Amino acid sequence: METAIRWSQNATPDLQRFLHVDVVGKSLKICRVRGWSEHGVDYETVASHSKVPSFRAFDWSPTNESIVALGQSSGETTVVKIADGSQDRLSFPIRNQRHCNAIALSTQNLLAAGLDRVRNDFCLNIWDLQQRISGTTSALGGEKLAIEPLHKLASSEPITSIKFFPDNPQLLVAGVKGQFVRLYDLRESLTTGVLQFATRCVNNLAVDPRDENYFASCFPHSDPLICIWDRRAGNRSTSVPVSYLSAAQGDVVPEVSLEIKRPIDIPGTIWSLRFATTRRGCLGVLSSTGHFKTYSISLDYISDDERGERERKSGHGREDYYYPEKVHVHQVRDVRRAHYHPTEKCDEAERIVSFDFTTVGHKLNEPNILALTGIGRVEIFGLPTPPEPAIFSSTGFLYQGNGEWHPLIGTRGEGKTDPEAAKEDIKAAKRRSRPNGGHKREPKLTLEKGSKQISNLQKYERDFDVVFFERATSVTELLSLTAQQRTRCRLGYCFSAAKNRSVVQDSPRLQSFWTWMERASKIASSGDLIHDNLDLSYVGVHGIWMDDLGPSTHRTRVSGPSTLNVSKVTESLARHLNIPARKICSSARIDQRRLCLYVADLAWTAEELEAIVDRLVEEKQHTKAAAIAMFIDERKLAYQILHRRSSDQSHRMLAMAIAGASKRSLLSSPEENETENDWAETVGALAEELPDPYARSILTLVRTGHHDAVVEEEALPLKYRIGIALRWLPDYALTNYIATATKTAIAAGDLEGIILTGTGTAAAVELMGNYIRRFGDLQTAVLALSATVPRYIDEPELVRRLSNWRETYRNQMNSWGLKFERVKFDIGTQKLTVKISGERLMEPARPQVALTCVYCSQALAQLDRNTDQKETEWFTERMWRL
Repeated sequence: METAIRWSQNATPDLQRFLHVDVVGKSLKICRVRGWSEHGVDYETVASHSKVPSFRAFDWSPTNESIVALGQSSGETTVVKIADGSQDRLSFPIRNQRHCNAIALSTQNLLAAGLDRVRNDFCLNIWDLQQRISGTTSALGGEKLAIEPLHKLASSEPITSIKFFPDNPQLLVAGVKGQFVRLYDLRESLTTGVLQFATRCVNNLAVDPRDENYFASCFPHSDPLICIWDRRAGNRSTSVPVSYLSAAQGDVVPEVSLEIKRPIDIPGTIWSLRFATTRRGCLGVLSSTGHFKTYSISLDYISDDERGERERKSGHGREDYYYPEKVHVHQVRDVRRAHYHPTEKCDEAERIVSFDFTTVGHKLNEPNILALTGIGRVEIFGLPTPPEPAIFSSTGFLYQGNGEWHPLIGTRGEGKTDPEAAKEDIKAAKRRSRPNGGHKREPKLTLEKGSKQISNLQKYERDFDVVFFERATSVTELLSLTAQQRTRCRLGYCFSAAKNRSVVQDSPRLQSFWTWMERASKIASSGDLIHDNLDLSYVGVHGIWMDDLGPSTHRTRVSGPSTLNVSKVTESLARHLNIPARKICSSARIDQRRLCLYVADLAWTAEELEAIVDRLVEEKQHTKAAAIAMFIDERKLAYQILHRRSSDQSHRMLAMAIAGASKRSLLSSPEENETENDWAETVGALAEELPDPYARSILTLVRTGHHDAVVEEEALPLKYRIGIALRWLPDYALTNYIATATKTAIAAGDLEGIILTGTGTAAAVELMGNYIRRFGDLQTAVLALSATVPRYIDEPELVRRLSNWRETYRNQMNSWGLKFERVKFDIGTQKLTVKISGERLMEPARPQVALTCVYCSQALAQLDRNTDQKETEWFTERMWRL
């Protein structure tokens, strides 16, 4: 600390004063505020003292503005008088020299000094200045008087911080040797007048002047921590408010009332803690980096019964005076960020280095802050205005405390949503929020210098989040974007995979997911994957290749347990379905590879492959079409795709690379081998710069001739990477790749991983759980798993988890006011949770009729559960007539 500033506790709106302390320059100034604005404070010096000794700590008298106490490096305590040019001072020497760490003056002119540790000597000395500084000039003449302290405390215990309580000047709190915060009642003996809190937070003590039951301390560095203490914590039985006999005897172990962890930006240390003088529980925190924030600390609610019980026990009218009360952080406000923070944009020298709360302000009960910056500028500013309270209603409105309300875009009438209008408005908002205006283009073969390639999942995360943080997006658009699940539900997002795919046209990832779900449901309905009493519907690549369907005896079984070998069943299914076996490497498990390709929708016939590439070419996705052909070693087809009339120059460049690769095997002379190396180096350099993963994959294949490098291309959709691995990796390498890819997809909550886990295994529930945690899309997870839990997945723990998710989603639909959609969801769930034999796996939902509020969706009345059945039927009939 090189400079500091303190506000006068005796200031009035007409006479506002503060103390400016220059530690390096060894000077003290009392200044009067003449005016202030956002540019700084206009002030004048009314008194100063320019010949003070070197000091480490100071305190300004709360009753006499001309008195300042200083703690020196030698341990001496000096009291100086700043008035009318007076340079008087009074010093209190000590027997053993050491640093003075803290100093404090009380409202009754008690002076306390906290010292470093010396063996067999007291470290907390308290003097009575009442008779010595009552106006006698001779006493402040600079003499070093051998004045014995009134109290000598803390033998051989270093003191780090001290404070007097303004309402009780005989009560002192001190931070002791990094282990305790200790309260001393100077009216009592050392055995009865002490209350001790065990803590490492022993620095920067601050007492709340508006409620002196509470005080704060901190641990300033490494892992910063702030503790809020209640001085009543050790007293329960005595009528004397400040007696700590019971605590000293060990009857009560006082505990911290509140801990505030990581209160400042890291790196940084806590420099100062101070409570506001005009508002209860307002704690200011300043760090070494200039980060300044305030905490509003409020009392917890106490019921009337508990308060009455306290009154009966205490026998007094003010039971809160004797009983500690729980507190919590009600509000946190970042007033100034650290100088290096992107939002602050100031030099380190301009950061705040000292502050104090003023006793006057523009707003009722809102404190102002007096601040001193590193360049010596004095400022006064108010706390930022807290935001108006806001709440979402179940009908899609945002209500604010100032009476404003914002409807969702796409709303027609009062709270009713036009599905198509909302759908179009959401699309428009997303288009405007994206940098390129939402237009899809196939990436070019050039890449700007410095650009970075990102994985397919990272791209999805970026696209998912970008619409919520664009400044150009209006409030109403944001409301509609955040209410996507409600809008999708309104549009029919339920158990029809085909319908769901049309609803989520704005999300390619969800479209791909529901495409897989649509195919899986068709396979389940047709029974194509049922063989020898074993049902492999909704099973992914991992379950088939690893022969792992889980521990359940009924999982994926048609009727009862099966003792058949899963691998033998998969071999039989592969032959029964006549899955194409062309373009697959030599393997001992060809049939398993074929079946895995089938469930991944990658086992194409020649006709199916031609149809796929033709469709992609029509959509102007030549590179993707050519890459798919290359993945199954159809180089001639890939060359033809890139050399069509509709191809552009970049596509023809790729075609040249493919054509050049076909001639590499014909080269034999040294000169030709050197040319081949140059060609491969050029292709490799170009591949590293391309933003299009399909183009990079093509060049990697033509350069290396191996598929394992393409499998590691993270920007390539997982579906195609799995297809390449199933066709070309050796058995041992394929096993490792599938295990690793499955584990990674589950941990990331990546919906692409459904091709590996399917929805009929326990791994799918884990994947969906992580997906919900990352993206908050409970809706999709519930709809996807309802077809398999508990029909295929019947572990009690997993069934309970989905039941909780399902019930949460039902409550969401009710809160959205979509009661009919919720009924359709219940009916659809019942239809899905039925075995082939017709046995129900879930009890049907009980009929419910209730009067609810259209805004909060809470029931206005509830039927007694013991109501007679006839009365319930009569009530239901009457309601339907209404």
